Amino acid sequence: MSSRFTADLVLAGLVATLLCGIAVADVTREPFDAKYSLSVGAFFTDHDTNIRLDSISGPGTLVNLENDLGLDSTTDILRVDGVWQFADRHRAHFSIFDLSQEGSRSLEKDLLIDGEPFSINEAVITDWKMRLFEIGYSYRFRGNQKFQWWFNFAVFMQDTSITVEETSAGGAVASEDVVLPLPKLGTMLEYAFTKRWIGRAGLDVLKLEIDDVGGSLVDFRTTLDYRVTENFNLGVGWHLINVAVDLDRSVSGWQGRFDWETRGFLFYGSLAW
Repeated sequence: MSSRFTADLVLAGLVATLLCGIAVADVTREPFDAKYSLSVGAFFTDHDTNIRLDSISGPGTLVNLENDLGLDSTTDILRVDGVWQFADRHRAHFSIFDLSQEGSRSLEKDLLIDGEPFSINEAVITDWKMRLFEIGYSYRFRGNQKFQWWFNFAVFMQDTSITVEETSAGGAVASEDVVLPLPKLGTMLEYAFTKRWIGRAGLDVLKLEIDDVGGSLVDFRTTLDYRVTENFNLGVGWHLINVAVDLDRSVSGWQGRFDWETRGFLFYGSLAW
């Protein structure tokens, strides 16, 4: 089952749940009293990806995966998020989603990827794997029953690989993979407009220089939840992630440049208890 079909199925289920109107039961628990929360939803993304794979003989071509190699610039994917508030001011959280895809295209220009030359008008197939994991810790700086202010520390992990192959017999093949653990710091604000409506907005950032590896990360998201029942919420949100990293083979296994941005709307259901 494709991730796009799964995401569409999840969205259809959430909409059906809302339209069928689970009988609106009384909500007595305060908005921020849940210890656990698990959300599953659809993430409708627009993205733009540029990479440069260098070799020992010199730099490669800066390649846009969507325009140059035929990957989709929009994808619909399944996403899972969870929160565990293990003490009054402390909680842990995680996120998992997968932006992997395949694409094909006849090249409109010559490319040099990881030391391999790819010629104009050649047909190429690209296998792009990009799995994203995040695990983090948050400390509540201020808070009451209507307002919460959290400080976050998290590790944003990108498990990424690419294989570009000419379809002609004996054609060029370039393949590399890298795992990028990117620490980030940020803040999250939560506000309960009523016991049923909860808004959230958060921003995490990274600016890092270690040896020959340097880069930046910006992660912004905002959501609005409606508590359908005491323990079930429906939500909508918007999320942007921007990563720009220079990589050195001696540190990361990947020599070159990685610029990536994804942004899009979230639709999800969550259990809170």
